[in-house]
Amino acid sequence: LGDRRASARSGAALALGQIGDRRAVAPLLDAMSDEYSSVRWRAVQALGVIRAEEAQETLGAALTDEDWAVRREACIALGLIGSGAVVKPLIEALKDGYSSVRRAACEALGRIGAEAAVAPLIRSLRDEDWAVRREACGALVRIRSDAAVEPLLRSLRDRDAFVRAAGAEILGWIDKG
Repeated sequence: LGDRRASARSGAALALGQIGDRRAVAPLLDAMSDEYSSVRWRAVQALGVIRAEEAQETLGAALTDEDWAVRREACIALGLIGSGAVVKPLIEALKDGYSSVRRAACEALGRIGAEAAVAPLIRSLRDEDWAVRREACGALVRIRSDAAVEPLLRSLRDRDAFVRAAGAEILGWIDKG
């Protein structure tokens, strides 16, 4: 991670994540302030794979990084760590200008399963991007809130076939669940 070349630092962060050794957490946290976004997002990704709970605050701050890929990876990492302490910044990420960040925030909130995320996820069922709407459906079913049933029923009338299919599948799971 100390190499002068960004590509080498990025590769090192990737390798540390794949190895999964907790001793890598501190150097990966340092790498999150690298000037190159490719290094930052690989460091964020590695911290998520390691499930470094001590990185939650720094990962939460990464949700405001200038690079959308870093923000997306921060959502994914926070979802893998799975702590309710990061629900509020993930809810804010549902408003990101990039749909891939919003989609990752939906997935993370579904993994965490916080009831506080239900109303914002219901709002995400009206997102302009079909993939965000589909992921919001999945997140709501994982949270299993009664408040989500009626909005999920409305998803059966979505203009996108993938969202309608997800809504139908999800309502089938609820019925069995």
